[in-house]
Amino acid sequence: MTEVASRGFWADAWRRLRRNKASMVAATVIVLISLVAFIGPALSPHEFDAIDWDNMAVGLGGPNDHWLGTDRLGRDLYVRTLHGVQISLQIGLLATLVSLCIGVAFGATAGYLGGRIDRWSTDGLYFQNTAPVTRTTYPERSDTAFNPTVSGVFKAGSDLTLRASSGKSFRAPSNLDLYSTSVINSSVSPTGTLTTQSDPNLRPETASSWELGGDWRFSSWAKASASVYQTRLSDLIYAQQIDLSLTQRINAGKARSQGVELGLAAKPLSWLEVATHVSWIDAKILDNPTDRLSEGKRMTNVPRRIAYLGLTARQGPWSGTA
Repeated sequence: MTEVASRGFWADAWRRLRRNKASMVAATVIVLISLVAFIGPALSPHEFDAIDWDNMAVGLGGPNDHWLGTDRLGRDLYVRTLHGVQISLQIGLLATLVSLCIGVAFGATAGYLGGRIDRWSTDGLYFQNTAPVTRTTYPERSDTAFNPTVSGVFKAGSDLTLRASSGKSFRAPSNLDLYSTSVINSSVSPTGTLTTQSDPNLRPETASSWELGGDWRFSSWAKASASVYQTRLSDLIYAQQIDLSLTQRINAGKARSQGVELGLAAKPLSWLEVATHVSWIDAKILDNPTDRLSEGKRMTNVPRRIAYLGLTARQGPWSGTA
């Protein structure tokens, strides 16, 4: 397969500018005006603020090389006009630079810095109309959290992109976690059933995470990616096994999930796209005052490894994925 050299950012920008005829004409006019404004005064023997006492208010084509005449104070209008053009160009350039700096800073902030406000509230009522008749009212509880996020992207080259991100998140317990108790058959339970007990006093989970990664286009038809990440959880909601017949939903103290992900995307044929990635995950409970034996152990509901392979074929209006 013949590789096509990738085009850099500035080369692509220059190509787009050349294709825009209006932009090229405007750029040519600005360059010509700038050359005349900054070189033209050197062709005249007069200074912009010099006063010619013998030639005041002289019209166009006046004596002593006053090509555009003089004003009522005897100052050369040709030089002063070009000097005014210089000032106008400088003001325009300064205004453009200021607006560019403000726009880039604002755009970068808007694109890579943000946040979300989460508000959660709950209350519940449990009623049983069979013996024994039971009625339980759970008081209303609520929580509000602001979760900021920040990210950045660095174009290290035409083929290499680096990225980083960090943020916080918030997950409220579900109604199942809070108010639902389930009973299922179990062959290992001495009672023949396994009960999963809810807890109406569960607190929301909070998490802080970061990620570092990058993409490398090593060929015109293939790209590799890699990232490393870590997430730290507080008040993790999980099911604690009390015994063989009872599981209780609780808030663990702290947990950590970290890992590495590698990926590859390629288009070996004009009609075939291939994407694959593999992840290695290390998830552990770090602190759990209600169950010290679980500390340092792996979170069983998080897989150690994840692998994916996808194929996409496209031919005319038809496409298929496997």
